[in-house]
Amino acid sequence: MSGLFSLINVLADSVGPGTVGLFGDSYYFFLTSAFTTLAFTLLHTFWGVIFFHAWDNRSYAKIAFVFISHLFISALTLLNPRHLYFASIIPAYIVTIISAVLAYQSAGGSWKSLMASLSPKNSN
Repeated sequence: MSGLFSLINVLADSVGPGTVGLFGDSYYFFLTSAFTTLAFTLLHTFWGVIFFHAWDNRSYAKIAFVFISHLFISALTLLNPRHLYFASIIPAYIVTIISAVLAYQSAGGSWKSLMASLSPKNSN
């Protein structure tokens, strides 16, 4: 649902009376918006898992991680009007990977269980 709301303004621009890049705008605007929306959709899922697990276990470091990383990634999007797209997308995906690992661990996953699920089963 958050991904839908993230793209409302982008969709409004896309049906407007012009073409992207017509007045000096970047041609990467829609691509960047899609990648940013994907990152935020995944991040909100991971942050929800981390936050509620941390809240149940009183792990204040993980709660702080969720708040600080949310503020950090949101602040990075302020670089987009300056056409510094890679400066906002790359750190967003680094935080997404870190959050995915933390969410996996919070849900009870381990490296051993991940490898066991990915290994081929014996048919005997």
